Amino acid sequence: MFEARELPRNDYLKIKAACRDLVRAVGGVTRAAAITRLDAARISRACSPNDSSFLPIDVIADLEAHAEDPIVTRTLASLSGFTVIPDEATRPAGSPLQHLAAVAKEHADVVSSISNAYADGEFDADEISAAQDEVREAMEALANLNQALAEKARRKSGVVSIDRDRQTA
Repeated sequence: MFEARELPRNDYLKIKAACRDLVRAVGGVTRAAAITRLDAARISRACSPNDSSFLPIDVIADLEAHAEDPIVTRTLASLSGFTVIPDEATRPAGSPLQHLAAVAKEHADVVSSISNAYADGEFDADEISAAQDEVREAMEALANLNQALAEKARRKSGVVSIDRDRQTA
């Protein structure tokens, strides 16, 4: 099924799993078909680990937009060594101090996750995955803090945010 491909078979299976998660996130195969240009049977085949087809990129974009979660995009980025962090348009409002508190909480969650995982002397795949989720959440909290600081700096220097002007126009 995955012969003569660039990536290891396991990476393609991760993409398939992410596609299944995405389809579940929008409400299942029938709902995914209603959102996209593909019929339910094709979506089902494309998500199957036993079929060599994959969801087309435009279908993934439609489904991720509907789910409001870049499930497949995050997996693809991870396979290339990148982490997806929400941009400023999706960041919650709040003061730098509120964001700093969130950073501290997320950092503590990372420490707790890894410490608890090592408590039994083993660090299994599920524990590693859970720890990575916590690290991603901490990175998002840091990105939110950075954005809040940048916004404060813009206000202090008299620079006006273009995005903010567009939203109020």
